[in-house]
Amino acid sequence: MTSGRSVSPAAKQLNRRARIAEHDPAAAKRVALVFYCERASDFSNACGFADEASFNALVKMFEGALKISITLQNDLRDALFDRLDDVRGISHNFGYGVGDEMNILLADYKNDI
Repeated sequence: MTSGRSVSPAAKQLNRRARIAEHDPAAAKRVALVFYCERASDFSNACGFADEASFNALVKMFEGALKISITLQNDLRDALFDRLDDVRGISHNFGYGVGDEMNILLADYKNDI
């Protein structure tokens, strides 16, 4: 029996993270970094938050997520790359070259695998 409540996408992500953490704590940390990139880009996009220092931090976090994603099994790596590609797409709305920098990073890391 369902309660009739819909579960937010953020809650679904947290549930997935918890399931991964049960089986592989190291992978959970990798997934968490991708999750933080998603939340930061969603927040900036929704609120119109435009701070260059925050965007620089987002790009560094994005690159960190890419670095650790390439160490995972193919199926999980590909899923995280898809999620990071969504972050990259949203980041084109910000200006400051954020999306362009993410284009370069994502292309570089995809070429390395």
